[in-house]
Amino acid sequence: MGSLKRISNRKRQAIPADATRSQYKYVSYWVAEDDPVILHAEMYDREGKLVRELHASALKKVSGIWDARHVEMKSVMEKTRTVLTINEAKSNQHLEEKLFTPEILGNVPATKH
Repeated sequence: MGSLKRISNRKRQAIPADATRSQYKYVSYWVAEDDPVILHAEMYDREGKLVRELHASALKKVSGIWDARHVEMKSVMEKTRTVLTINEAKSNQHLEEKLFTPEILGNVPATKH
């Protein structure tokens, strides 16, 4: 988390409204103070043990929206990682709101892990 020292950020904690629908007891997020972008996150299992870490870098502002172009997710227990590199992203494409209704999205309940 060394790069967090260079960007003014705030730590936030998210707790699932329905614990039975989440594999995590809580998630801690470090969000950039000036722009709403997640810089780092830590996911904790139901016993409160750290199980995953997300680190975002290569921040870029496009169409007034900040996002991370390099995202790394680490599994603490399995000692594995997944890296996502985004070469191009488009925002504000004027999509119709009706595309995001529960009926269209399938309203599929979260699965238990």
